Amino acid sequence: MLLVLLAGPWLTVRAETVDAFVARLPVADGEQLDLDAAFEQALEQVLVKLSGSPEQVALLAELDGLGAAGPLVIQRGFVTGGESEQRLLEVRFSEAATRQRLTELGLPIWPLERPTTLVWAVIDRGGDRSFLGSGADDEEILQLLTDAAEVRAIPLLLPLLDLEDLRQVSITDVWGGFVDAVRQASDRYEPNQVMLIRAFKVVGNAGAFRPRTTDREQWATRWVVRGDGFYERWESRGADLAESINRGMAEMAGRMGRRFAVIPELEGTPAVQIRVYGIRQPAEYSQVLKYLAELSVVNSADPVTVTPDYVDFSIDSPAGLSGFTQAVDRGRTLQALAGRVPAGVDRVYQLATAGRGGG
Repeated sequence: MLLVLLAGPWLTVRAETVDAFVARLPVADGEQLDLDAAFEQALEQVLVKLSGSPEQVALLAELDGLGAAGPLVIQRGFVTGGESEQRLLEVRFSEAATRQRLTELGLPIWPLERPTTLVWAVIDRGGDRSFLGSGADDEEILQLLTDAAEVRAIPLLLPLLDLEDLRQVSITDVWGGFVDAVRQASDRYEPNQVMLIRAFKVVGNAGAFRPRTTDREQWATRWVVRGDGFYERWESRGADLAESINRGMAEMAGRMGRRFAVIPELEGTPAVQIRVYGIRQPAEYSQVLKYLAELSVVNSADPVTVTPDYVDFSIDSPAGLSGFTQAVDRGRTLQALAGRVPAGVDRVYQLATAGRGGG
């Protein structure tokens, strides 16, 4: 489950590495499965997770342009999910083959190191506004939010809503979209970005730029996201709250995909050369090497030069310099150093733990 309910105020949160190569599809009791069709649906879900481009994937699927899904499947089976113990078909795809399919389709690849998003949400139930998560009957709505994020591989966090939170954040702050006021209170959770959601019922589909054409009641959700160097907001609507949340999360996935996803480089892309300062102990060297090797945009990381002051690494990254830099910047293991870059080096970093240790 991607929704992390924090157990205490001292947990350090970093960009989360998601499992984007698995899809789960609900199966009705007694349903006779068409596996080929199920695999196609599962592949579509995985490609959305990996690319952050739901519109492009949907268009390709409509045109039968995604290619055969079966050859990419490496595992399938049935699991149960949620409190309702819904029967699900779980399909896992080959990482290498699926990445190759993305490249062939010309789709971008959104690195698996995804920013964590802390969600503050307020729901208006006929004039009675409350924080999502503060009521005994909020579990179903939390599950809607969780499911909508999980199907798009978006890591979410929820605040504890304890006395410390409630002293710093009011319902009015969230309802008004005052994200800067909320960000300070969010620091205890160390998220990569903060999202505010307000949900309420409306009559008709009128908006700021369109006349009302129906008197049907709808659910509206308004979203605000603030991270380092960006601010975005949008609105989604649906016949019920589930549809509104699902549409809003789809919009978020698309926006994050456009911001973070990169087009894979062609074969023969030059290796990325980096220099890392602050590696003083064998354990720190092993930490950096392991961190680089586990980045989803890295095929291999090889030490080139080792000195008492720094270590140079040569990085084989199919995402190129741009994609590698984005992936590292979303984490907190290496901190980019400003200033002049030495000849033959693309980026210079400091091991974060070394900076806190002094010297």
